[in-house]
Amino acid sequence: MFNYTIFGNAKLKMIKRSAKSAIKNGETEEWLESFEDPDERKTASKVLDEILRKMDTLTFCKEFLNS
Repeated sequence: MFNYTIFGNAKLKMIKRSAKSAIKNGETEEWLESFEDPDERKTASKVLDEILRKMDTLTFCKEFLNS
């Protein structure tokens, strides 16, 4: 898991929430490009990767249980 200690809880929650929305709307590339600060963009990318990895794991588990 990525270390988010440089960001406050409120800001991190906002990034996670907006990442989920970007995934849902299929706008992940545009969402990442919206971060002008390199540190924020890096954090956003890590958050996005973490969410996508969790989604992949859940999908795998569902497929495994249904087979």
